[in-house]
Amino acid sequence: MRNQPGNSRPKSSHKGLIIALSIVGGLVLLMGLAVGGGVWYMRGMVRRLTATEPMSLPVTELNQTEQQKVKRNVQRFYTACQKGQADRIEFDSRELNGLIGGLDDCRSMRGKVAVEIVDGVPWVQASIPLNDTGVSWLQGRYLNGKLRLNVQMKETGLSVTVAEIVVPGGEVPEWMVKRIQEMDWGTQISQDKEWGPRIRRLESLELNQDKLVVQTKKGG
Repeated sequence: MRNQPGNSRPKSSHKGLIIALSIVGGLVLLMGLAVGGGVWYMRGMVRRLTATEPMSLPVTELNQTEQQKVKRNVQRFYTACQKGQADRIEFDSRELNGLIGGLDDCRSMRGKVAVEIVDGVPWVQASIPLNDTGVSWLQGRYLNGKLRLNVQMKETGLSVTVAEIVVPGGEVPEWMVKRIQEMDWGTQISQDKEWGPRIRRLESLELNQDKLVVQTKKGG
């Protein structure tokens, strides 16, 4: 799926995901300094919960038939949002990962981010670089783990929050998880200049088995 027409549009969405994941990584580590009691505690937690190398995730390569299907569905979504049409569009886990693995705009995410929807529950597996946290001894380290998400359409708009964090080397302290759960990525996406108007065109957003199902609104 290289350089296909229309495939550059999701760039801001993927960029928003990277920003959100980076914020999560920073919070998981930096909150320990404020609440944990000292640098010694922080460094011990860093050794347990982070790594010096990003984990290597499999890259999903869609075949030609799958690529054509995904391209049609993406274009259907754009058209429905632009023209105020009601449409129901589905993407399964494999198709979502094919978009991440195949788009040139997502090259930095290739092999580092994977989406999995299991029995209607969304997970994001990612390697989050911690170079931008402002802490010198986090340079070159990564938070490698899985995030279970809550994704809902509310009256106020899209809501995407973290329900659970799973990392190798131990458990993230409960107080850190609670702070992270206060963040709502959906608000950030809804404020994006390109994706905000599209989010407002959604009637509903469902997670069904291994599929993401979006329903667009009819009318202006």
